[in-house]
Amino acid sequence: MRMPRLGGRNRNPSLGTVGDPRILEFQYQHLHAHGLIYPLNSLIVAGLYAFIVRRDVPVPGLGAWLCAMVLLTAVRWSLLLWRPSRVDGVRRWIRLSVGFSVGSGLLWGLAIWIVPRTDLQWQVLAAASAALMAMGALPSLGMVHRAHVALAVGAVVPPIWYFVSPGTTEGLLLGLLLAGYLLNMVYAGRLVSSTLLSSLHKRLADQQLAHEDALTGLPNRRQFDIALDQAWHQALRTETPLSLLMMDLDAFKDYNDRYGHLQGDECLRQVARVLRATMRRETDLVARWGGEEFVCLLPATDARGGRSRAEEIRKAIEDEGILHAGGPAGGVLTISIGGATLVPRPGQTRFLLIEAADQALYEAKREGRNRVAWMDLTPGGAHVPTLVRAGCE
Repeated sequence: MRMPRLGGRNRNPSLGTVGDPRILEFQYQHLHAHGLIYPLNSLIVAGLYAFIVRRDVPVPGLGAWLCAMVLLTAVRWSLLLWRPSRVDGVRRWIRLSVGFSVGSGLLWGLAIWIVPRTDLQWQVLAAASAALMAMGALPSLGMVHRAHVALAVGAVVPPIWYFVSPGTTEGLLLGLLLAGYLLNMVYAGRLVSSTLLSSLHKRLADQQLAHEDALTGLPNRRQFDIALDQAWHQALRTETPLSLLMMDLDAFKDYNDRYGHLQGDECLRQVARVLRATMRRETDLVARWGGEEFVCLLPATDARGGRSRAEEIRKAIEDEGILHAGGPAGGVLTISIGGATLVPRPGQTRFLLIEAADQALYEAKREGRNRVAWMDLTPGGAHVPTLVRAGCE
């Protein structure tokens, strides 16, 4: 038997880290929203540029450049048809989208290389077009770290090299001017990206605080209500069973009186870690109901499966060996569990499931604690609380 460690960290999932599914989802939605307009704008400007310089620029080079721009735009648009459903797919989609955008920037940067070196006005137009198109991509790529910087480098470095490679004074000055513009654009891109991502991190943190119990890191009552409502409607549509566990730590008031509230808080955190470890499926949810009470939602789980999971949880808490001299099971902390299962029907509400699980919990407490009691409200089930397990006699 052991006491919970005071001062242990609450291991909440990190916020805003690279690869965080929530960050990836925001980036995907942002890029997808701009995935039609920005490529179209780039293509229109490319067409206007080709029309303006058509008389002074070799047709084969100009035609090849414009065809490459049309092909890349078509590929970028085709990417919008793919709607990934998994995190790995979203990450791959973002990489492809950014890669194609950077490719578009590089094409704009190469536009100057098809201009004869004798036509300074068209050289300046090509360089200015590439620089402006790179700046115009900032609202689209600013949400993805360093994406706009990569596009800006691809769009502006080729014109810089074009101007400075002959070694003329005029070329060196134009190259220096573009280099200064690139540095300013890189700085602006990093600043915008940092501001957008910081704002997104804060927004996600606020959302997490609103739906997470501050002490245990588990979902709170509000988040549980949302999940239960969604699971209820899903079970109603699919006519599948829905199970709910109501759990209460035995003699926890006495625990606080014996060991103090700080030790009680650490005990709740340790119990939360044990409960979280018993969740096997992504659809399963364990939350803090309030005080020393917890709830567990098990979608698509019949009474037999729910009872089995409840007994597993009861045993896991007992086996954790948290010292409790006033507990009902030989000096360790235990938990009583009441569960209920039903298949939702039209006209019923989710409160029916909550009340049934609460009645089963009362039965488990009344029969001596450290027990599981169950109420099966499915057709043919026992519609009264039935004792499943007597943890101590």
